[in-house]
Amino acid sequence: MRAVTLAAEGRHRRLGSIGTVSARSVEDTTPEVFDLYIDTLRAMSPIERVRIADRLSVDVAALAEAGIRARWPALARADLLHELARRRYGSALADAAFQRSRPA
Repeated sequence: MRAVTLAAEGRHRRLGSIGTVSARSVEDTTPEVFDLYIDTLRAMSPIERVRIADRLSVDVAALAEAGIRARWPALARADLLHELARRRYGSALADAAFQRSRPA
């Protein structure tokens, strides 16, 4: 069902066409539950997996925005977008793209 390989940099689980997941990322999940999760992913069509990934991305962005708003409630929209970019892509790229530095 699932092949576990040891690599020099750590244990990894091969997921076939889905890819490879570091065993460290699933230490809190029993092998049986992990196998059920992978079987569920494999049963989905590619578009279903894309829709789930897209929804998760939207949800993560909303959580990040809420965290920024909690820290800086009066932050202007442009500064909010800059901070989101900084968290997603790093300070150097975000600062260059927005031609500014991190809010105080």
